[in-house]
Amino acid sequence: MRIRNLSILLGIGIIALLIYLSDYKEIYKTLSQADTVLVVLAFLFYLPTYILRALRWRTLINKHVKFFDLCRILFAGNFMNRILPLKLGGIMKSILVSKYGRFGAGEGFASVFMDNVVEISFVLFSCFAIILTFPQFEDIFRAIAGASLFFVLVISLIIAFFYFRKLTDAFLRSKKLKWIYNKYEEKIRSDFKEYFNELRYKEVAIAYMLSAFIWGATMIPNYLLILSLDQEISIPFLYLITSLPVILGIASTIPGGYGIQEISVTGILILVGIPLTAATLIAILIRIVELLCTSILGVYALHKLDIKKEHLLKDWKAE
Repeated sequence: MRIRNLSILLGIGIIALLIYLSDYKEIYKTLSQADTVLVVLAFLFYLPTYILRALRWRTLINKHVKFFDLCRILFAGNFMNRILPLKLGGIMKSILVSKYGRFGAGEGFASVFMDNVVEISFVLFSCFAIILTFPQFEDIFRAIAGASLFFVLVISLIIAFFYFRKLTDAFLRSKKLKWIYNKYEEKIRSDFKEYFNELRYKEVAIAYMLSAFIWGATMIPNYLLILSLDQEISIPFLYLITSLPVILGIASTIPGGYGIQEISVTGILILVGIPLTAATLIAILIRIVELLCTSILGVYALHKLDIKKEHLLKDWKAE
């Protein structure tokens, strides 16, 4: 808990430092001139992207789950990812989807894991393709390469976690976690393997196609925020500031990627000629609008799903 709080404070500190170095007085002056109509439209255009994400996740789930329930689970999980590191909101999503879909928690986790693999790999490959056409931006290329190595390692460890017992014992140092895992180990492993045995290439292909629509849709609100400050950006770099900072934020392990995403967005915008003050403000606006949308949907979903820590543990054990 303390580590999580410290990492959130670190992220907020990075954002505060970025604002200070960018001249907060100029940022306030530029913000006062922003087109509020475009900012409101940007907020509204964020909403459909969550529906598309739920649709992609639904494609990767082999069992029947009501789409409306899936949307609420995704809203809640995305909100928790803003306060938990390493996308650990995905653990909650896996427990809830297995409860509402009435299948094993191992299958629920596998569907969340596969959804993340599709998301991350799509972004990294597409960013690589874009940046290779702009060889002068070596720093961005190195950032993508570093993030790729990090995620290859993490994905490999998660797969090994379910296939190699000794590795599992080495990572689960908590006695409570070991007790829970050892008690349900066989069921979890079999569910995880069963999911991938039933997963078809067609479903994965559709998920990648939906990823293109998801990120394309996410570019729209970001572009509206840039226009609200009377700035312009080309489509390739609009895609980079939309997708790459999110992945770098995950790799940083800071909950929500606070600070890391803002620095990444600001750096890319500066590289394409947008002034530091405007670049910083765009990064802050993207964060505020996205976080506001995620929080509203997340709080609504948590209320409707009646989620409490003890209920989650009870549901997980019941599987």
